[in-house]
Amino acid sequence: YLKGWRIGRREVLELVPFVVIGAAMGMLTRWYEYHIVGAGKQDWSLSIGERMLVAGRALAFYVMKLLMPINLSFNYTRWQLDIGDPAQWSWVLGVGAVGLLSWWKRSAWGRGPFVAFAFFSVTLAPALSFFKIYYMSYSFVADHFQYLASIGIIALIIGSVAWGFDRWIKFGHIAEWMKPIPGFLVLVVLAALTWK
Repeated sequence: YLKGWRIGRREVLELVPFVVIGAAMGMLTRWYEYHIVGAGKQDWSLSIGERMLVAGRALAFYVMKLLMPINLSFNYTRWQLDIGDPAQWSWVLGVGAVGLLSWWKRSAWGRGPFVAFAFFSVTLAPALSFFKIYYMSYSFVADHFQYLASIGIIALIIGSVAWGFDRWIKFGHIAEWMKPIPGFLVLVVLAALTWK
């Protein structure tokens, strides 16, 4: 889809084994979380509205922590939910608007932003409060939940920077040898933050 290829019956059928294995592993994880970890003993009284509030804010939280990895914590404070507070719904509306905009502008921007958003959201879905996870009795978010999902956002950023550099090189604004510099600078900054 990202490369503009047609997705037909054959491509969908090729995914069936992966969907079956993924569903089986998801059911195993759910059973383990419920019976071994302790989620079954946890009081889980979030309404669907509260779960949407958690999901919207958590998605935004993960993107912000990915873009600015500062004040990281093993255990973030669990925020208070109020479905009557319009400010809390702004997270849900903002995330929804980004998703819709990336879909709507896919002809102009390419499919990359939508694919990155969809990959990020779908991969994080099991950790967005729609399933009973014991950890959520302490916090609605944890950095390790987004490790795999972050690939979508990171690939979008890298692809966008590379596209921009290719255009600048094409029009003679910069030299080809300068292309690796942003990646090197990001590594230096992240290494410094990791050391700190």
